[in-house]
Amino acid sequence: MARRMPNYRRTWVLRQALTLSTKSRQSLPNSSNGSPCGMWCFRLPVLNPLDYNAPRATGVHDFEFYAPTTWAEAFSLLRMEGAQIIAGGTDLVPLLRCHEAQPQVLVDLHCLPNLRYVSHNGGSVNIGAMTTHAELATSPLCLSHSPALAKAASAIGSTQIRNRGTVGGNIASASPAGDTLPPLLVLGAVVRLASDGTERCVPLTELLTGPGETSLERGEILQSVEFPGPPEDAGSAFLKVGRRNAVAISVASVAVLLRLRANVLHDVRVAAGAVAPTAMRCSATEQSLEGRPLTEESLASAAETIHSEIQPITDLRASSNYRGLAAAALLKRAVIHAAQLSKARQEREVIE
Repeated sequence: MARRMPNYRRTWVLRQALTLSTKSRQSLPNSSNGSPCGMWCFRLPVLNPLDYNAPRATGVHDFEFYAPTTWAEAFSLLRMEGAQIIAGGTDLVPLLRCHEAQPQVLVDLHCLPNLRYVSHNGGSVNIGAMTTHAELATSPLCLSHSPALAKAASAIGSTQIRNRGTVGGNIASASPAGDTLPPLLVLGAVVRLASDGTERCVPLTELLTGPGETSLERGEILQSVEFPGPPEDAGSAFLKVGRRNAVAISVASVAVLLRLRANVLHDVRVAAGAVAPTAMRCSATEQSLEGRPLTEESLASAAETIHSEIQPITDLRASSNYRGLAAAALLKRAVIHAAQLSKARQEREVIE
């Protein structure tokens, strides 16, 4: 039979499950050996519309909710018609409320093992897909190896969103404005995808195929994201601009990773978000900075390059022209911040 859900899992959707009567809870499917599967299952009924003075705020449609505890159960559930994964739910739950997402089955990943960690193995940094933004923002490993990624995680949403949202969800949502994506792109991140009996690694640049679209195949689960640890003297930076100073979706964002040697820029990597159909590496901008001295002239040239390289659109949050100007300004600031960090790390190495 279904187990009672603990208090810490009471998100907006799951709170509805806790209000259900015993009669409305569904029996769990049997496993291959005939014993009940070790997971929670609830069937959530249609809710009455909620009046939040918002014209699109309505109840969610009828769907089943499962929280598998083993990978075999998870893969089996994902083969069901209309099955969809839910991680933190910070993107999905609003879509459920607006009926823009109508899954028949939701498969929660929180009870699966080994999905919530930040580790350093063999020169690579590995991050479990269910690691929250709050955990990423305060991780000593992340702060040491990629301050830009930690900064991006700390800039996402509110405290509640950061405590619930996950890095895997941010990647799989594939929003052009996803804040963790530009830092992961400059780090050369690779995602590890698992399906029933198989596993594959895909560069993040290849995973992102369009707005809200990825190359994830049906039944695949994003397990982790990993990237090679940058050189110890490398500096990184992430900057974004939104319509508010906090709790704002990015209008434009830029991440930079580089090394500064004798005031010359080396190993430059640049990525931008919210200015193209997907978060993107800016190779032409990288080339315009590589081997150049850190001067106002080189920064101005790079700003012109990124302005012509990106593909911004006009929407409710900003015009395409504003996005282009913002990206150019953010680039110059981010390069300076990353160069300052690189220089500070080199000076620390000399002292040590």
